[in-house]
Amino acid sequence: MEKEKVVKGFYPFKVVSLITGLTRRQVVRWEKNKFIVATRHWINKNGKLYYREYSFRDLVAFQTAKNLKDKGLSLQKIRKSL
Repeated sequence: MEKEKVVKGFYPFKVVSLITGLTRRQVVRWEKNKFIVATRHWINKNGKLYYREYSFRDLVAFQTAKNLKDKGLSLQKIRKSL
C-alpha cells in the first residue's frame, strides 16, 4: 500500500480508515449527518468537495465513536456525549 503523507497534523481519509477501521461510506455518512466533520476540506474550482483532511481530534472522535457503536450504543447517544 502506498504510504500516505501526513501534513502538519492533518490526516487523509486513508490514514483515518487504517487507524479506525471505518469504511469510506461510514465516514461520509457520519459527515453528512454532521456527526463528525472533517477539519479541512479542499474544494476545486467548480466548488465541489474533492478532498478531506482530519485533525488528530477528529481521529480520536472517530475512534471513540466507533468503539462505542461497536459496544451497541446508538449514534444519537454517542453524538450527545461527543
